[in-house]
Amino acid sequence: MKPLAQFFHLLKYFCTASWWIWLLPLVFIIQPGVAVLSGSTFSSLTILTTGLGMMCMMPMIFASMVFAPEIFLGMNYTTPQTQQIAAAYSSDFLITRPLDKPVVFVARYSFYWASLILPLCLLLALTIAKPSLTMTIPAKNTDAVTFYSSHLPDAEMTQKSENLLTIHSSSGRVQLAFSMVLISSAFCAFWPPFVIWLSHRRFRNLIFWCIFLGGIFSLQLLPLFLKSRFLEDGLFVIQNHLLASCVVLGILVFVGFLVARRRILGAST
Repeated sequence: MKPLAQFFHLLKYFCTASWWIWLLPLVFIIQPGVAVLSGSTFSSLTILTTGLGMMCMMPMIFASMVFAPEIFLGMNYTTPQTQQIAAAYSSDFLITRPLDKPVVFVARYSFYWASLILPLCLLLALTIAKPSLTMTIPAKNTDAVTFYSSHLPDAEMTQKSENLLTIHSSSGRVQLAFSMVLISSAFCAFWPPFVIWLSHRRFRNLIFWCIFLGGIFSLQLLPLFLKSRFLEDGLFVIQNHLLASCVVLGILVFVGFLVARRRILGAST
């Protein structure tokens, strides 16, 4: 079978081997989508950015399922569905097929990115349908007024009452969602080589859950507890340096591809 035919055959197999795996991209986008699209008026952007933790860390599980499902085969208390996915996508199964190993890797990588890009594009499409963002801030909170009025795109400030100021951005929701997508994509580029490396470590199960749960907690809950704007600062930096951010993301995706390819093909030759 020619490499191109092998590629499409494998892509079809990855898409149909287990329908349970499609739950991961759905879970990946539901909570961030609700957070980004919720409400119409805000006092801060904390609620809007709570979905970033899910957008950055859920791809870690998906990358493990696609590139290193062996991580889950040794875990206790995994569901039958998880075991089914792990067996269907395991390297031990795929490398015993009469297929070229580089083609197997490229098909895996293509399936991984296509499955994650689709929900990210859906999130952007939903925000385009509801692009505007309105913030109501106490007039005495001059730091917040200055911060949001200077960072939100096309910000228009009006006096709502004697004590409240309203800042309206016609495309603020879209801009924030796009910055979140770029950050999520950077994490997506990092996870394949990382989980491939992790699959050969002795305490891989413990490391996996510590990083996953720690990342979710840090990115999703700490801003609520600390009442900090560090996530918003990062999103606005990306928004103000969009071209540079896209170039950096492209480099991360390319390097991630090379490192993951070398680790998989180097380990199997």
